[in-house]
Amino acid sequence: MKNLKRIFLFFLFIISFTGSIYAQIYGCTDTKANNYNPLASNNDGSCTYDPTFYKPIFFINFPDAVGETSGLIFYNNGLWTHNDSGGDAKIFKIDTLTSEIVQTIYLPNASNYDWEDITQDEDHIYIADVGNNEGNRKNLRIYKVNKNDIPISGNANVNSTIIHFSYSDQTNFSSANQKNNYDCEAIISCGDHLYLFSKNWENYKTKLYKLPKIPGNYEAALIDSLEVDGLITGADYKQEFNEISLIAYKNYVPFLFLLYNYQDNNFFSGNKRRIDLPYILGAQTEGITYSTDKNILISCENSVISQQVFKVNTGIWTNTSAIGINELSEADFDYSISPNPVTEKKFKIDITNLHDQSFTIEFYDSLGQNVNFKKKKYSDSDGKIKLSFKVGKAKSGLYLVKLRSSNQYATRKLIIQ
Repeated sequence: MKNLKRIFLFFLFIISFTGSIYAQIYGCTDTKANNYNPLASNNDGSCTYDPTFYKPIFFINFPDAVGETSGLIFYNNGLWTHNDSGGDAKIFKIDTLTSEIVQTIYLPNASNYDWEDITQDEDHIYIADVGNNEGNRKNLRIYKVNKNDIPISGNANVNSTIIHFSYSDQTNFSSANQKNNYDCEAIISCGDHLYLFSKNWENYKTKLYKLPKIPGNYEAALIDSLEVDGLITGADYKQEFNEISLIAYKNYVPFLFLLYNYQDNNFFSGNKRRIDLPYILGAQTEGITYSTDKNILISCENSVISQQVFKVNTGIWTNTSAIGINELSEADFDYSISPNPVTEKKFKIDITNLHDQSFTIEFYDSLGQNVNFKKKKYSDSDGKIKLSFKVGKAKSGLYLVKLRSSNQYATRKLIIQ
């Protein structure tokens, strides 16, 4: 009897163990990705996406007093920001309806050496004096301000405490202006720690560092690094959605870098999606903050274009279900492009299983500019639509093709040589 019980328990263990193995399937779990795996139960961070271009909505202009806006938080029904460097140690509250400064908080025991970002938790505001273009600073610090010391309205002087730190992996402090990987302009608050995202001038990556929130002197621990192909200039974290938005630019073409569906605080372990913003070319984007839900606000300082704020809803890409008109369901129909790459004067697109005859095809170049190819419909039979396009004067390069019906979409890449 005992032997039968042991055999039964053994087989029960085998079944349970085998089931747990089959349940743990790793892969891309984002239905919007190119390599979505419907069998995957665990996201392994491998999702890849088509080039994505987006035109952010203008929100407000900023007053001249914050022409070098460099960080952004949404707090007490207003936007709080600060200037970059060399000015007074103060932060400003901007009314989002009038665009006027309605409150100024001075930090008498602080100095603005190179303020690059600002973040918050429930009780405190953190101002990151971490700008380091030369890569040789030994006085990196974060000012911690108690929110209870900030009046509901009116200007005030508020003292701060200081978190001093250095980078755990930095041993060389030679001056290397915009040729080092120890600059930083992005900080978030998450749990009991602050996290910094570096602005790597040399290799266009970002390094993630972890730092305690308690005032003192620390080494910021290097956690991980990520290829972003640009300069990260701001960050914010939305605890409700466990989502991080990074703002950046490369050659003054701004872009968002979204981190979501990651495990614990391993921010680079989940989905990593880049959203290019070529429609605001020249905007020196510096600050970013979540306002309500998944709406983010992005500020740029006065450079090629004046200091202003733009609005984007990240849920277009990070929501598990479609929202709004910008994100439709994945298509049941299919289409092919031939030849691809295109080496002659024309190419064809064959569409199958498209039951809705009301559809649009859009072409975008690598900067997100809409490109018109002259179209000629030449066949519509057996449930297949065949279209012919002339290349015309289109330049060689990579193009994004978007085919949309009334409630579905599908994207393809087109190469013209």
